[in-house]
Amino acid sequence: MHTTGRDTRHIALVVDYDPWERWFTSEVLSDQGYSVLGASNGVSGLRLAEQHSCDVILLNLALPELPGAEFLRQLKASATTREIPVILLGAAPDGPTFPAEGCVPRPLEDARVTSEVGRVLARHLVPHGHHAGRPLVLVASADAELTDRLVENVRRSGSVACAARSEAGCLRVATAVGPDVVLLDSRLPSRLEGLLRAHPVSGAANIVRLPKHIDAHWSL
Repeated sequence: MHTTGRDTRHIALVVDYDPWERWFTSEVLSDQGYSVLGASNGVSGLRLAEQHSCDVILLNLALPELPGAEFLRQLKASATTREIPVILLGAAPDGPTFPAEGCVPRPLEDARVTSEVGRVLARHLVPHGHHAGRPLVLVASADAELTDRLVENVRRSGSVACAARSEAGCLRVATAVGPDVVLLDSRLPSRLEGLLRAHPVSGAANIVRLPKHIDAHWSL
């Protein structure tokens, strides 16, 4: 599937005891191009976080075996996992016991999940809301192979990359993170460019319409 021989997608870990909620969150993120791992309890979640280079963790605090507060304490105590941003699923309790970078309130909705993950990842990859001289580039294409290739090329150029696989996904991510550049697959609906320009968050982005055939060595 990947011409580059390695997966360049962001890795999201969903730690949730509720099988439906875990499935729903995983499906939403998978549809947006994330590589998704799932755990039904805190012990398994910590193990997966240690074994994989996760970019974000979505956590239901009501966990069996290992309470959510203890999961977070152990996560933040480990040098391997302490920098992984955490998004809480459901109401976010106040106080330092629950250190988290984001929250998706219930009932869970795909737009809320996508927007919050995009926002948290953008802030985590680009601290304090600036890009340290590196543009934030959104790659929008329904072609998974093309998306992976472009994301890798963008990152090789020194820019920060995120991806969307559909018209709706592109709008959600773009209006959540405010990219500097949008690489727009010409096979997506032509109205998408106008919708992006009309939104106050994404309107200033430099939108580049990609040709139907892109050379393997294309770069930003």
